[in-house]
Amino acid sequence: MYVFVEERCENGNLIYCDSLSPLKAATHIRYHCNGKKEMEYTVWQSNRIGPFREWYENDQLKIQGQFDETIPLEKTGFVNASKKQGLWVSYDEQGNVMQQVRYKDGTVVGSK
Repeated sequence: MYVFVEERCENGNLIYCDSLSPLKAATHIRYHCNGKKEMEYTVWQSNRIGPFREWYENDQLKIQGQFDETIPLEKTGFVNASKKQGLWVSYDEQGNVMQQVRYKDGTVVGSK
């Protein structure tokens, strides 16, 4: 089963278009109205997994981090993912590091 999703800005520019399948992982890319990349991440069964990146409209990296890549299926059959792992870094619009936060299974374990 596939679900087709399409979103456009008020100016008509396409910012997101995808055919989603719950049966396989897919990379999602969303764009700002000016056509530059806004966000990129992978989704599997409605869960974000693996690398995550977000950009400002000026194409400068805004946030970079990692979601859990292991997806243990519990006895219930539900996926246990979308938990932040490791170092997540936030930047200002000039590319300077604003914040660094370390996560373990979605819980903050350190920051600076």
